[in-house]
Amino acid sequence: MIYLNKLKQAFHFLLLISVFISATAYGNSVISLYQYNPNQKQFIIVSNPSSLDVKGKHLALTIHGFQDSPQAFNTLAEHLLSKYACNQLKTSPCYDMVLGIDYPSDGTILQTIGMQMSSLIQPLLKQATSTDIYAHSMGVLIARYELENPNLSENIAPYIQHAILIGGPNNGIPFYVRNDVPDWLKPIWNNLISDDIIKSIVGAYNQQIIQMLSYGVIPQVSDSAVPKDSDYVDPFLYKLNSEPKDAPYASKLKYYSIASNLNHTEDSGALWANAIYSCYAPAVNVLSSFANIVSCVNSCRNPQNQQNKDCRNTPNDGLIAVYSANSYILAYKSVFWKTYYNNPKTPSNVVINNVPHANLPQSALVISQINKWMDQKTW
Repeated sequence: MIYLNKLKQAFHFLLLISVFISATAYGNSVISLYQYNPNQKQFIIVSNPSSLDVKGKHLALTIHGFQDSPQAFNTLAEHLLSKYACNQLKTSPCYDMVLGIDYPSDGTILQTIGMQMSSLIQPLLKQATSTDIYAHSMGVLIARYELENPNLSENIAPYIQHAILIGGPNNGIPFYVRNDVPDWLKPIWNNLISDDIIKSIVGAYNQQIIQMLSYGVIPQVSDSAVPKDSDYVDPFLYKLNSEPKDAPYASKLKYYSIASNLNHTEDSGALWANAIYSCYAPAVNVLSSFANIVSCVNSCRNPQNQQNKDCRNTPNDGLIAVYSANSYILAYKSVFWKTYYNNPKTPSNVVINNVPHANLPQSALVISQINKWMDQKTW
């Protein structure tokens, strides 16, 4: 036991060093506002947001994902201001300008980013005639936090008409399963590599990653499915999905969600992701044999083994599973999304094929789907 305590102390010392080294990445989050410039074909920073003239304008607001920038939406912004320009159309939907929010992927917790973002843009949204949100990946969670949080003093939900949620980890990204640790391993698990310590290690790298993780696959595909605190690694995602279960503006907000499913037999990223979903997410004793886990991953990322019962097919875009991007939890946040869930003619949730996660914001298939939604009477 003496050796175990020394090992524990050494491990904690190394952990503290890693936290200290990475602490420089944790500062006050700086939220910036950008506006798409059609002449320059890119987003340009707005140096003085309060002076931006948006009175009576129709706005599109983009929110990028983890370690990305507003430029991820260049293609979409150009399309929206070409096909749906208000100065060319006499009826809605149309847009006068496309704005973009930039935030750091430095580990600042998503609640802080959401509050700062709301504080920055709410005064502008109050002046605009209408605003639609286009969010990708982690930006989806930030957008939802701003729209669904009843305790947010500068909640932006009253000023938003549509929210297009692209490849968002709404039900998390599987981390590992902590159950069924064997008795002989519990002393080491509890004293050395406990759940909190593992979270600290990942969190020392970036707390935002922790906030997107779940313990295993939790599809939540039925009306009776209610998330549990134990489903998620961090309280953020649990609170977002359950408190309150029915969002205050659910009857008004029109949510649309897009997921992508890569070809698991051809795309290496999808194979890796599917292997992770297969080997880490099910009720597997992750500590009983690390060798077995490694062996499982190596086996399941082989295209020839995709029919193996241990390599269950979890459709994903190389990072986010379809069940998470199109999670039924959105039914509690938008009556519209629930009404048109899997509707054969006008679905509020769609799955496109063979577009990698990072490419979704500028994908022609995503833009085509947005066109279909905007051209429908239900928009």
